[in-house]
Amino acid sequence: MKIWKITSSEKNIVLTISEWIDFLDNIRGQSLIKEWIPFEVFIEGSKKKYKDFPSFLPGAPVINIEAKKKIESFLEGKVEFLSLIHENYSFFLLNITNVIDCVDQNKSIAEFSKKGKKTNYKKIYFNKELINTNDKIFKIPEFPSKYCFVSDEFKEFIENSSLHGPDFDLVWDSELDEETELYQQQIYDEYIYSINNSVDLSMSWEEAMNHINQNKAVVSDRWKLKLDQDRNILLGQLNMDLQYDFVSSKYIPPILLDLKWKKA
Repeated sequence: MKIWKITSSEKNIVLTISEWIDFLDNIRGQSLIKEWIPFEVFIEGSKKKYKDFPSFLPGAPVINIEAKKKIESFLEGKVEFLSLIHENYSFFLLNITNVIDCVDQNKSIAEFSKKGKKTNYKKIYFNKELINTNDKIFKIPEFPSKYCFVSDEFKEFIENSSLHGPDFDLVWDSELDEETELYQQQIYDEYIYSINNSVDLSMSWEEAMNHINQNKAVVSDRWKLKLDQDRNILLGQLNMDLQYDFVSSKYIPPILLDLKWKKA
């Protein structure tokens, strides 16, 4: 069994809203269909070509009407399709209501804030016995607004359906033995260590922003920043394959402001 995390392709169109809607803070795995009020979204930039899975929120994928027709029956009982308003397209927010408490807390490596709050998983392990064959898409209760996980079956379905937009990052493979996992973690930690101990790691946040505005990239710790073709900031996080998962984000986590950066 393999579990994948959905991320958004850099080729996706990006949806924005005129102002933040408090209701979006409630997308945490519960049903919203009865209280949902559609709101207007806008396409930011025009050079992107993928419209099946537009980039919007990390914990709530958006799909267009063509994608909805193809996956609606496939994900029956696991998601709600919440309509959005756009002048030219029919978009739907994919509200995933299948929340499974399936993380193996004994093996997983969590990250914590200075106040002791769990903020992320540096490495995540799942309890295979708690994931059914019908759990094609799901969230975990620890971070219901942050991650969307899918099975091999979902990944293969999308890849065989001529839909474009989601990227799939492997987060867990039940067939990998513990020795291999530990080796991967060691390589990952050594890579991060080499970045954080580089003599070139000297840019302030302001200097890093000036650098990427020249169409150059910067790195620090597990993060990478660059601009896309529409000059939106792409925030990348290093995965266990030593590749960066990028999302287009107007929100910059405060932790990044205090880091030192270097040229990528």
